[in-house]
Amino acid sequence: MNGDHLRYVEVSLRHIDELLTDALRILGAGATTPFQRYRHDATLVQEKVAADYVARVRDAMLRLLEQYNLEPSPEKVSALHATHTLLCSAEIAVEELAPRYLRGYGDLPEEAARRMNGFVAELLDILTQLDRYLMQRPDRDAIARIAQLEQGEQAQLVTELARMIDAHGLIDLRPALERIVERMESERTEIAIFGRVNSGKSSLLNFLLGTAVLPVGTNPVTAVPVRVVYGRQPWGRAEFTDAIPEKFVLGRLAEFASERMNPSNIRHVTSLEVEIPAPLLKDDVVLVDTPGLGSLAAYGTAEAMAYLPRCDLGLVLIDAASTVLPDDLALIDALRNSGAKVLVLLSKADLLSSQEREQAVAYVEGQIEKHVGASIPVRPISTMPAHVHLSNAWRDRILAAVLRDRAALRRSALDARIAWLQHAVRLLLEKRLDASRPSNPGAKRARADEALAGALGRLDDLLRTASEISIPLAAFTTTIVNEAAHNVAIIWNQNQEVETAASALVAASLKSRMRAAANGVWQTIVKIRATLEAALQHARELLDTDLPDVQPLPEPRSLPSVDAFVAIPDIRIRKPTLAVLGTVVLRLSARRQLSAMGLQTQIGVTLEDYEDRLKRWRRETLLELRKTYVDHCEALRVLHAEPGTSITPETRTSIERDLERLRELGEGDRSATATVALDDHSLHARSPPVTHVTGRTHDARRSAVS
Repeated sequence: MNGDHLRYVEVSLRHIDELLTDALRILGAGATTPFQRYRHDATLVQEKVAADYVARVRDAMLRLLEQYNLEPSPEKVSALHATHTLLCSAEIAVEELAPRYLRGYGDLPEEAARRMNGFVAELLDILTQLDRYLMQRPDRDAIARIAQLEQGEQAQLVTELARMIDAHGLIDLRPALERIVERMESERTEIAIFGRVNSGKSSLLNFLLGTAVLPVGTNPVTAVPVRVVYGRQPWGRAEFTDAIPEKFVLGRLAEFASERMNPSNIRHVTSLEVEIPAPLLKDDVVLVDTPGLGSLAAYGTAEAMAYLPRCDLGLVLIDAASTVLPDDLALIDALRNSGAKVLVLLSKADLLSSQEREQAVAYVEGQIEKHVGASIPVRPISTMPAHVHLSNAWRDRILAAVLRDRAALRRSALDARIAWLQHAVRLLLEKRLDASRPSNPGAKRARADEALAGALGRLDDLLRTASEISIPLAAFTTTIVNEAAHNVAIIWNQNQEVETAASALVAASLKSRMRAAANGVWQTIVKIRATLEAALQHARELLDTDLPDVQPLPEPRSLPSVDAFVAIPDIRIRKPTLAVLGTVVLRLSARRQLSAMGLQTQIGVTLEDYEDRLKRWRRETLLELRKTYVDHCEALRVLHAEPGTSITPETRTSIERDLERLRELGEGDRSATATVALDDHSLHARSPPVTHVTGRTHDARRSAVS
């Protein structure tokens, strides 16, 4: 046979093998699914005999290949990549169940549209998480990574927890397990600096390093966390989701880290690390400057909160020029619940007199005690030369004492996180054995899930249209000029001035339109937040559950300032000599003069800039709202896992065996020493925050498949 014959034979044999594989899969029960295509009427004996015959067919095909010195084609396609492609296809199919596609088949009732939106949002979240898990590197398996570490009590316990999570499909706990393993792999002590915008985080970090490394400014400057580690030569490295890593000199750090040069992280930076030869960093100490909380850049707020479970020590700055706010107290509470040690600092203390500092410190300490339930000393600091002694005293006495026992600091934080995970595993396994829960029948659970998913679907609908503004500003350029001209004409009719200043009139009309658009965007956020709150409340009532320790859904942040965008130069127009002809002539003359000055172009640019900022603010605020809402939903699902009415005897035995194993590992002793109080209501609420990624867009999924 020639080469073409041989290629045809090889391809045909492979096709035959694929058909036989499908035949065996059809005969066997395979994976259970509610959408079975075939009735499984073959007996076990028939399945075994069929498999034996197929084996004989394959042996015969291999002999044919050997006669012509051929071998089966080597595997060329990665199973993980093929699965990734299938998941992308599944995501596309799910996306096409959204109401906007179904309406092509006829009108869709509002209730049905709401349900389908929720269903689509829920499935896309699940598929995205599965895809992310499968596409991680093989060496990222938790048990394999722990095996590479020095074995001890922590490693043994985490290995057991990882095995139980895998064996019983506790997928909600995988993110927490991943973070614990990451911390076990690192000998570094992570110190993260948190605080509101302009609270002095970057200034404090520069002070601790003894050199000006990070950008400092009056506007939000840090768009993504910046990790500073020890290195002999100063340099930086940035990693991206869609570009190759880039090494840069420190003078370029602002290009990647600042909100001005990288607004809302539009460059898709995933990691920023800076190396400098600072003495403080020599002993595996890492300093992290996090984005400011509460800025217009809601993306940065989410990034800062996502860093909580990674740090061993959190430095929380309270601005002395302001006051302690709920965000500050929530941050302190979240840090403590994540297992990290917390030091609270009153920054910019130079703005206060000695007496005022004492009063401010006492007030902040009292608020922490009242709202967080912990007695945490507050230390005043300042990086201003005349008051830097405050920072020196804190660094040399307080911070140095904490860092002297860095190993204990890391161990304490890790113990708390392991204790939370161990308790969570035990609670979920116990609930699977709980076959009778009259307070939470399946019907109520289903209705709660439907309510939660429906609200999420409405939120995702808004995210899909995040580029749309309820009032399109760019269309008002001519209207604003006409309004200004009309007002000028009225002024000319009322007085005899030859020349009139029109800047204020143009600015007033411009601001009015911008504020109307901003108000429309604000109302959209307020309404969807109310919808999410109502869904959560309805689910809590159905499940007879309250989560008192969960932070409320975030309120919308301050809208972009209108005044910051309106800068109309001095405009003076002259009254025409034919003013006696009436208001119409005056208005036409004023409009002609305003247009001749190029005012329409300037107004158009201003409106477009503000509209772009509003769109970005709207999307960032919705994403922040979505993340917190999904955290709430997961908290309810963890606490109300389905009861174990349908588990097999083998599964029940396995769960009981693992619960006994957990008791042998001594959860009580470890939990008693942890900094986290654990109970049914606080299980998920007190867990370290999880960053959720919104599913890719429909077009992105389609391109991924092609």
